[in-house]
Amino acid sequence: MSNTEEKRILKAQSISTFLIGSVMLLEIFAGLVTNSLAILGDGIHAFYDFLITGMLLATYRISIKPADESHTYGHSKIKTLGSFSSGIALLYFVAYLMFRSLNRLIDPSQVYPDIVGLLALVYTLVVDFTRITMLSRASKSEASVKASLLHSLADFLNTLIAVIGFFLAGFFNIVQADAVAGLVLSAMMFYLGIKLLYETGLELTDAISPSMVRRIMKILEEEYGSERVSYLNVRKIDGKTYVDIGTLVPLDNSFSNIYRSMKKVESRISEDLGDNTVIRIQTIPKGSSGLYELIRDSALSVEGVSNVHEIIVSKSEDGLLVSLHIEVSENMSLSDAHRIADEVERRVLEKVRNVSNVMVHLEAVTPPLKPVEKIGSNSKLYQSVKDIVEEEIARFKKIWELKRILLFEDSRGSRKIELTVSMDGKTSMAEAHEMVSRLEDSIKKKLGEIEVVIHAEPQN
Repeated sequence: MSNTEEKRILKAQSISTFLIGSVMLLEIFAGLVTNSLAILGDGIHAFYDFLITGMLLATYRISIKPADESHTYGHSKIKTLGSFSSGIALLYFVAYLMFRSLNRLIDPSQVYPDIVGLLALVYTLVVDFTRITMLSRASKSEASVKASLLHSLADFLNTLIAVIGFFLAGFFNIVQADAVAGLVLSAMMFYLGIKLLYETGLELTDAISPSMVRRIMKILEEEYGSERVSYLNVRKIDGKTYVDIGTLVPLDNSFSNIYRSMKKVESRISEDLGDNTVIRIQTIPKGSSGLYELIRDSALSVEGVSNVHEIIVSKSEDGLLVSLHIEVSENMSLSDAHRIADEVERRVLEKVRNVSNVMVHLEAVTPPLKPVEKIGSNSKLYQSVKDIVEEEIARFKKIWELKRILLFEDSRGSRKIELTVSMDGKTSMAEAHEMVSRLEDSIKKKLGEIEVVIHAEPQN
C-alpha cells in the first residue's frame, strides 16, 4: 500500500471519528432533554461506534508498521483485541438501555418533541450519510475502513428507527413507541455485540471453522493423497486467512510437475476461501526410494538435526563416498554436535547400501536477519551485487534467467540476498537443488559473509 493511500485512509478515519463523536454528544444531550429513550439509545450506540472508530484509527496507525521479530505476522491483531474489548463495553450499555426501556414500557412517561431532538436526529442522518460516502471512497480493500463503513451503515439504520420512535411518542402521543424503539435498538446492538465478541474471540484464540479445514484438506487429498499431507495450519488475522501447508514430494519428481501442482492447489483454495487468503506451501522431500532422499531421511532421523543440505555422492572402487551438511543449534556444545555427527554417519552407513565413507559437515542454525531494510535498485551497493550475481548465473548453462533480485541489510550491516531464477521445467528436483546450492556457494565466495536464498521456478 502506498504512502498516499495510507494518508487518505488515516484522514478518512480521523474525520469519521470526529463526526461520530459530535453525534454522540448531541444525541445524548438531546435524549436527556426530550426524555426520549430512542434518541438516548441511538446516542449510546453512537458512543459505542465512537469507541470502535477511534480504536480503528489508533490501531490502524500501529497496524501499518512492518512485521518485526516479536510480531512476525505484523501488528494487525491489536485491532482484534480492541474490537473484543469494545464488544464487552457494548453489552454493558445494551443491558442499561434494555433495563430503561422495560421500565418505560411498564411505567410510560411523556416524550417532549423539542426542537433539540429534531435537530439531533437530522444532524445524525446527515453525518451518517457523509461517513458512508467518505469511507466508501477511502479504500475498498482495507479491513479497518470496511469495519468503519459497516458501523456507519448500522448507525444510519438505527437512527431511522430512533426517528420513528421519537415521532410516534412525541407527536402522536404513543408513549410506548419510544420504549419499543429503545428495545428494538437494544436487540440490534445485542446481536452486533455478541457477533463481534464471537468473531473476535475466534480470531484471538486462533480458532478456525472445522468445515473450512475439512474443505482445504479435501483439496489437498485430491491433489496429493492423504499420506502425502504432512501438516495443515490455518489461522485468521485482521480478516486475512493464512493457510500453511506441508506436502511430501518425491525427490525425483520433476520440478515443473511440483510447481504446477502447487499453483493448482493455491488456485482452488483461493477460489474456496476468497481473495483475502495467504497460502504458503512447503514441499518436503520425502518418501522416495532415491539415493539422495534415503541419505537425507537417515540424517534427519537423528535428534538434534534441524536441516540437511549439500548432499554429494561420489563413486570409488571401495563404494560410495557421501558428503553432507547438517544444521544444529548454535547454542549446542562442540562435543554434543560431534556426537550427533557420529550418529548421522552411523545411520547413513546402516541404512544406505554400498556406502564406504561418510563425511558430515556441521553448521550452526543462525537466526534470520530481522529487522531488515530493503536496498533500493538505484544504490551503488545494489548495482555491484547485481553485476556479481549475473556474472555467476551466466556460468550455469541450465539456469536460463535471473527473474528477481532483492537485497536487504540489517542494523548491524549484515546482508541478505533473495533471488528468483528460472530453469527448464523438466529438470528434476535433485538436479535443481544441486544447481541452486552450487550457485549459492559461488555467490557467497564472491560477496563474502552474506546470506543467499534462491528460489527456482520453471520457465514460463
